[in-house]
Amino acid sequence: MNKAYEEAIVMDTMGSWTMRRPTAGQNGESFIDQALKNGVSVMSETIVADTDIWDWRTVLRWFDDFHWMISRFPDKMLLVETTEDILRAKREKKLGYIAMFQGANAIFEDLAMLRLYHRLGLRTMSLTYMRGNALGGGCEEPNDSGLTSLGKRVVAEMNRIGVAVDLSHVGYKTAMDAIRVSKKPVVCTHSNIKAVTNHFRNLPDDEIKAIAETGGVIAITPVAIFCCDTSGKRPTVDNLIDHIEYVIEKVGVEHVGISTDRLIGDVLDEQVLLSKAAPALLTFSGLSGKHAEGFSDFSCWPKVGDRLKERGYRDEEIKSILGGNFIRVFKEIWGA
Repeated sequence: MNKAYEEAIVMDTMGSWTMRRPTAGQNGESFIDQALKNGVSVMSETIVADTDIWDWRTVLRWFDDFHWMISRFPDKMLLVETTEDILRAKREKKLGYIAMFQGANAIFEDLAMLRLYHRLGLRTMSLTYMRGNALGGGCEEPNDSGLTSLGKRVVAEMNRIGVAVDLSHVGYKTAMDAIRVSKKPVVCTHSNIKAVTNHFRNLPDDEIKAIAETGGVIAITPVAIFCCDTSGKRPTVDNLIDHIEYVIEKVGVEHVGISTDRLIGDVLDEQVLLSKAAPALLTFSGLSGKHAEGFSDFSCWPKVGDRLKERGYRDEEIKSILGGNFIRVFKEIWGA
């Protein structure tokens, strides 16, 4: 690990489905141990995605699983509800966990449920997950009519109580409407750049600029289909950094981060699950591996720091990319 990486608070803003889709250990080390060994300080846990919803009792049970998991490993994990908790995770060499939703179906069109989940620890929520819902259109929808009146009320309430508005998986028109409505910065916890890799999940230039104008941050992911080039080959870490550099060139280094979208070794289970939840997303086009070559497990995280250094980035810039930018924006959104 280089000095900048060692000093950085490394944050994976969409890193885990630990409870319901557990990742196998490696060399006798658990998922948690692997993250800590390789310098990851904070990770977002997907409590629920829109495709998983049955009823509010199920959501509460998953929150209970989340809190139970953290309580069982107090020497290794802690709940992140404030930016001070992020700093504490780094100081105490623990893995801080942020509760997130991918999509808003779990609030059941009820602001009271949103407030309840916030009390249980929810700190980031995407407005939609691929498909449309009562708030607006998803990125998989052929017709995105934009943010609904309920969506506007939800964004306002998220701003008020301190839940980050996540535009990953959100349709373009709905996302642009949310940017105009939000009084706080908006984020993308795991999204890449359309001009570099032409995939419908990736962001066009005007959305990138609009997110940055709110003060927001875009976390780039090494998922192969989102960062590959036109060669048809599995992308590398350099392809990932091309996406990072594109954001930096367009809007500045203070608006970019990194997230893995769940590091796993064997992608078969992921392909089966995603093919049911979001079939249009799963267009691997013959690419081997879910992630870019050189960023497929936790041991690769420090190498990304090294590669940024080789690309000429200063230590403070590297620390910002690895986590500092999200600390800044979460403090503004969460209020502490």
